[in-house]
Amino acid sequence: MNFQPKRMFGQNFLIDRNIAAKIVRLAGLTENDIVWEIGPGRGILTTELLKIGCRLICYEIDRDLIPGLRERFGERITLITEDVLRADWREVYSETEGQRVKIVANIPYNITSPLLYKITENIGYFEKICIMVQREVAERITASPGIKSYGVMSIRIQHSFQVKKLFSVSRHLFRPQPNVDSEVIELIPRSDRVEPEDPILYWQIIEASFQSRRKTLKNNLGNILSSSELERVSKLTSNRSVEELTSLGIRLDKPLNFDLGSRGESLDEKDFSNLYRIIRAIRQSRE
Repeated sequence: MNFQPKRMFGQNFLIDRNIAAKIVRLAGLTENDIVWEIGPGRGILTTELLKIGCRLICYEIDRDLIPGLRERFGERITLITEDVLRADWREVYSETEGQRVKIVANIPYNITSPLLYKITENIGYFEKICIMVQREVAERITASPGIKSYGVMSIRIQHSFQVKKLFSVSRHLFRPQPNVDSEVIELIPRSDRVEPEDPILYWQIIEASFQSRRKTLKNNLGNILSSSELERVSKLTSNRSVEELTSLGIRLDKPLNFDLGSRGESLDEKDFSNLYRIIRAIRQSRE
């Protein structure tokens, strides 16, 4: 396949078949699975996936690669020739008769964040995701509170998935060679996840909390809360009065261990859930 990789598509092609085989093995696939591969490129991972005998659906946006993929794999794959971020996943998923999908892919670096967010927004479609990402992204996804890489992406992905690093992949195993190493990660939808009643407010609070990492919650939340709301939240989180919280109908996920002098990077998911419930209760009490 005579082809020049395109920077605009974030193309860095894996050249080690052993790594492709390892990804497929760790994905734990069976012939009964429906698998999406995003960015099959030259087909090194596609070849290994087809050895399992699963039903394989590939998304490829680069029209210069499509003839080669069709010639090589023919009807053994369903090739969707459009941008996976703009594709109607609902339409594709409707053809699975309710069977949840597995994603196994070496995803293009330039779509990593928007793709992960789209996956979380459509989590009900998926059984497992086994993908290769930049090491920096893997560090952010798996980070815990207090770690420099911990942030909005960490919370958003961990809210929806159990996340695990599987293995590292050297930059030398790609052509063209990227400037970073990669990690293969596994995402499995959490059975215990609880969606907030007001998801817009919930994520607004989290995003505001990390707007300036050096600032406290009080300074960052001042961008989305009125001065009176901020004062009330400050008092409730400082006093930590169970009676006062109960009177507002606030059920905590765990005891309060932060106040508005804390920084967002020190709060875990349950802390943010508590903060969200306090803010929501204050707003509802004034309606």
